[in-house]
Amino acid sequence: MDNTVEQRAYGKIKEMVKEPTISATMVMPEKVFLSFKFDKFVYIKHKDLQGYFFVERIEQYKDGVTPVRVDLLKID
Repeated sequence: MDNTVEQRAYGKIKEMVKEPTISATMVMPEKVFLSFKFDKFVYIKHKDLQGYFFVERIEQYKDGVTPVRVDLLKID
């Protein structure tokens, strides 16, 4: 049986919003911040956090050397 359009298009999104938001603190270069596309997924590889994420919010960005809080939704 084939998946419906809804299952193919929205399955991962439905799963993503069921999970709690992850708050991460990171340094983000100014060039990345200025060109950031909130409609794209990002891949993060760190000893404590790895996988694809949707960036929900970047809070109080100052510059490329000051840590910033980023709220993430895990995709996989």
